[in-house]
Amino acid sequence: MEIEVKTETINCLWEILQGAPDFWRPEQTERIFRKYLEQGWFFSSDVEDILFLLDDRLHDHRIHLEDLYKPLGVFFEDIVFRPKKISNVASLYKALRPEYFVLLLIQLERFGFSMEAERFVKILLPAVDIKSKSIFSNAELEIFWYSKYKNKSADIILYSTKPLWYSEPIKKHKTLNGFKTSYYQDDENEERQMLRIRAPKYRERSEPVFTKCQICGLEWYKGDPESSLYHRKEHKRRLTWIKPEPLPKMLIAFEKDGDDAERVTHSSPTWKHHEMYNRALAFKREFRYDFTQWSKKGPEDQESQGYLFTGDKGEIVGACAFRKRLQNDNTYRWGLQWIWICPDERGKGHLSKRWKMFRERFGDFHVEPPVSDAMKVFLEKKGDSGLMR
Repeated sequence: MEIEVKTETINCLWEILQGAPDFWRPEQTERIFRKYLEQGWFFSSDVEDILFLLDDRLHDHRIHLEDLYKPLGVFFEDIVFRPKKISNVASLYKALRPEYFVLLLIQLERFGFSMEAERFVKILLPAVDIKSKSIFSNAELEIFWYSKYKNKSADIILYSTKPLWYSEPIKKHKTLNGFKTSYYQDDENEERQMLRIRAPKYRERSEPVFTKCQICGLEWYKGDPESSLYHRKEHKRRLTWIKPEPLPKMLIAFEKDGDDAERVTHSSPTWKHHEMYNRALAFKREFRYDFTQWSKKGPEDQESQGYLFTGDKGEIVGACAFRKRLQNDNTYRWGLQWIWICPDERGKGHLSKRWKMFRERFGDFHVEPPVSDAMKVFLEKKGDSGLMR
């Protein structure tokens, strides 16, 4: 985190972080916190007073906390007391929501101040960490992750004009609570200063590496835990159609409907439309189209038809979709809109096996562009190059 502040602030922080607070009342602060928690707001006029109870070093007149609020992601809101029905004016007050007050404690603790943030995180965490809550504000996210990243967060960089990245610190100090502070000053301009504050358990991490999975095609960041978790989940899901297993429902459909089991119409079972959608989605991703050309609920127009290509064991190895298209002469003609076959099954005759049936059922249908090179070769071998628009 990089924050531009006044030179005076840098000098003050460097000085006071070398000492320890003389006045420290976490229990009293917790009682006040719970009081304000009931009303749901922390007034700006009270925030600094509460902070001073935790670490009186913040009472130094050279530190202007209001200059730090916005860079730290702490935002005050305008609130009013409920007006009486007969009134037509209301007084505005600046205040913090409880979670943003705790965020302020977390951020100041990362500076090396004795904020006892964990005490207050525990009070709010039960309301944040509930399964029904799927969306977090920035403050709630910091509360949710607090125990994981306590004393491990990235460096705080305070600079007066610009960061002095290529300079060596002229002074270093380790605080009583384990934070490492480094003071920098430009030899040519004493007003250009920088203060780096490093957490006790911070470790340099390698930057996540942009990676594309050669099997599932997903682009992700190797080294980023959340991105890696998403890749594992999505990889497993995509393998169901990239490397398909026999599908019992498909085998039952063959027993019931014979060769017509592969056909998917507007009235087909939902599971067939899901299988069609997954292949249409794979087609979209592979060829970088803007939208998926099949719905999980089936096609909106009843004239559309899909086909699921099934292997010998009942595994779905691919799919294609036909749609009726209105021609210039007001007649309709079928169009082969898309076709996708899983990579391991390409070139094994799945389309050839069904081509005669497609020609008999859909006549001189169009093969809609853009047509891949492999499809062009296939049409030439079949003597059907004229089907391309």
